[in-house]
Amino acid sequence: MEFREAHGNNLRFAWSIVDRLAPHQPALGAACPVDGSYGFKFRISTDGGQSWQWLGLGGLPSGGANRTMNYRSLSYAPSLGASGSSAFGSVQKGHSKTSKLTFTNSNSAPVQVGGLSVTGAGFTASVAGCSRLATCNKTLAPGGQLVVSVKFAPASTGAKSGTLDLQLTDTAEPCAGHGPWDVALSGTGR
Repeated sequence: MEFREAHGNNLRFAWSIVDRLAPHQPALGAACPVDGSYGFKFRISTDGGQSWQWLGLGGLPSGGANRTMNYRSLSYAPSLGASGSSAFGSVQKGHSKTSKLTFTNSNSAPVQVGGLSVTGAGFTASVAGCSRLATCNKTLAPGGQLVVSVKFAPASTGAKSGTLDLQLTDTAEPCAGHGPWDVALSGTGR
């Protein structure tokens, strides 16, 4: 801790709990902490390190209960520009229709796209170069694109809905710059 001033019998020190290398960084010593309360105590030496005492909510030498620091992530999730249609219209039962959805990284830093999944009866998706959608990971440079082929093949009649989910991570903000990014899918079996 850095000494700041003496105020009567009290000595005031300053200490940093956040490394400001980039916005949204976690507390020092923690890898992407979850929101919550974290207990801590100070270990203090008044004789140049020959002996040490604890300072928590109580006085020296044991310090009593922990002090508490509350951590809350200033998280945001990067987003992508999207083009192509996710509304398939009417498709005859037993037939299929495919649409190519193009996602463009409009962020100023690379964005990793992973954890792709599709839900909804009759909807499937694929990405060129990926054998399995769930394990497909692509890093898009600023302006980079990812093309996802979505297929609608209704097995029954009636309105159908689904979701294409992409998990995004801003590579410059590994702790807070991440989250799901969903695209609604719709079609009707006839």
